[in-house]
Amino acid sequence: MTNSKLIALIFSLSPLEFKEFGRYLKTPFFNRDKKVIALYNFIRKQESNIKSDRHRVKKFEKELVFKKVFSNETYTPRKMRDIMSDLTLHLEDYIVWKLTKEKSYERQQHLINYTKEKNLEKFLFQYSNEELKKIDAEPIISAENHYKKFTLLKDLFYHSSNLKLKTSNKDSLLEIMEQLDISYLISKLYYAGTIYNRKFLMNETFDSIFLLESITKEIHNLSLKGQEKIELYFKNFILLKTNEIKYYYEVKSILFRKANEISRKEQQTILSLLYNLSYIRRKELKTDYKEEGFTLLKFGIENGVFEENGILPQQYYTITVYAACQAKNYAWVKTFIDQYTDKLQSKFKESARGIALAYLYFGLKQFEDVIGVLTTISFEDLSYKVRTKCFIIRSYYELFIKGKDYPIYNACEAFRIFLRRENSYSDSLKKEYNLFIIYVKRLSKTYEEKGNGMDILEALQKEGNLSFKDWLIEKAEELSI
Repeated sequence: MTNSKLIALIFSLSPLEFKEFGRYLKTPFFNRDKKVIALYNFIRKQESNIKSDRHRVKKFEKELVFKKVFSNETYTPRKMRDIMSDLTLHLEDYIVWKLTKEKSYERQQHLINYTKEKNLEKFLFQYSNEELKKIDAEPIISAENHYKKFTLLKDLFYHSSNLKLKTSNKDSLLEIMEQLDISYLISKLYYAGTIYNRKFLMNETFDSIFLLESITKEIHNLSLKGQEKIELYFKNFILLKTNEIKYYYEVKSILFRKANEISRKEQQTILSLLYNLSYIRRKELKTDYKEEGFTLLKFGIENGVFEENGILPQQYYTITVYAACQAKNYAWVKTFIDQYTDKLQSKFKESARGIALAYLYFGLKQFEDVIGVLTTISFEDLSYKVRTKCFIIRSYYELFIKGKDYPIYNACEAFRIFLRRENSYSDSLKKEYNLFIIYVKRLSKTYEEKGNGMDILEALQKEGNLSFKDWLIEKAEELSI
């Protein structure tokens, strides 16, 4: 039962929503079945248990739940399925009711459709015009808003009470077409850019995209003044298609200037693209790529671009710390950790803060502090486990070459065994980390034997994908002097 859709939906509710669902369920207008309420009450009493250990709660075995709901009746799987299905349907109805109540556009659209079906013309036009004003007042310019406007204007234009042939309606028809065209162009360019981005990052191949060449040629000849959203996605697409660095700066400029008109999700997508490109095209940038990458992520952090309902996802927290340390903005990192750790989900706070401090201490060359902070935290996240082991090995090496007795070879062997036993990593990733181990051991051996690291340096420069390649090259160069 704990793996059912019912329990999964209940899991998605906040405590306040779960209580509100109970009030909804006990309202006779929505439900008159006392058995459904009995099942809800039993789940409510066990809510904390099931949320703490979802897969092991014996109290949620169907036979035991059945006994609580149906008292002395004989257990039948069919009856249990039916009562669970009934409660699930009520929960789905509650979710739809709540979303409709909270989302003004959907609520207004229902009213518009109702007045249209019932021929309440006066109120149809009233509700439609109210919604049009709301869309026009929206600061975010999106394909969805233009399409909403197109739908509203189209329905008004073709309503039976509207004299379509009146000369005064010519402008209305032109506006309908304009809203449809803008919505289509933004969407076409956005998804074309997404396709080319996948091609760029993953070497995926695609068939030619219908009408794309014709559309982009036509846009080249248009004035896009006042249409920054189309300009943004057009230049974003051209950037991905041609790799011309001038478009990188044009896309970045529009994003930074017009951020208040671009949805948070779209800003995330573009910032991620620019961040990746700032590294890949680093030799062509006007500024140091490390500083450039940090500037992009700092903009996203300070403008709340990466947050979801006030929660900062751990991956953005970690990569921001990494980028800031790469750019040597250590004072900013300290402030960031103090201000943004509390924005993480509770279960990630300790481990994400530990990794962040490791990046900071490593950048400040406080290697013993790196080891100290990482050995006191138990990491569950697989990516954090690997980073922890790499941080400790690199810190051991840095201390080892300063003459301190740290078990560098033991740490490398333990990491190698960990990678062999762990099945969650891809073969290519395991290969990268095993290469990392090999090079750390070669560097350590060369240092011990007072050898020259030139051979290691030449081998590293020929490597393709390799974890911590820049650091390994730096250490090989130190041994080559």
